[in-house]
Amino acid sequence: MAGALLIAGSPRRGGNSDAMAAIAGRTLVQAGIAVKTIYLRDLAFSPCQACGACAQSGRCALADDLTPVSAELLAAEMLILAAPIYFQNLGALVKAFIDRCQPFWSVKYIQKRRLITDPDLRRRRLYALLCGGTDYPDMFDCAVKSIKLFALMLEAEYRGGMFFARVDAPGDIEKDPAKVAAIESGIREFCRG
Repeated sequence: MAGALLIAGSPRRGGNSDAMAAIAGRTLVQAGIAVKTIYLRDLAFSPCQACGACAQSGRCALADDLTPVSAELLAAEMLILAAPIYFQNLGALVKAFIDRCQPFWSVKYIQKRRLITDPDLRRRRLYALLCGGTDYPDMFDCAVKSIKLFALMLEAEYRGGMFFARVDAPGDIEKDPAKVAAIESGIREFCRG
């Protein structure tokens, strides 16, 4: 898949993470970039079982709705995650998704092979994060650490994030034109690489 893979990581349908993903998706399409959006809540998948099978095979032993997503993660030029923050970190749904990417870690760090074999794609791969949460101090720090490591493992350049405090009730993003404009301009900047 050339183009952008947008992952909406909230269990709540129609909430602020979905709104951020929709705004980002529209902006990408306006820039002429193909977009596929995946809503993690719509996928049936189990968390990592820590079975260690991927250390040998480079593939997850579990076969579920995340199986085809793995190939899409590796083929995308742009990766964007829209996620809520719970207790100052990524929520359980997003964390379970990231943990299920352990086979990529195994390929890269145990088997010492590249995930992205095409050097041109490897140079173009970008990663961004969109998050909303309360206005507690250091609200987004833990999520940023997790996403930076995730991007590094996926051989994608983390280009930063857009973080919005005081975003909790459904509609908080869409009701604030400044937040909508910030997402649009941030995504346009992201597209420029």
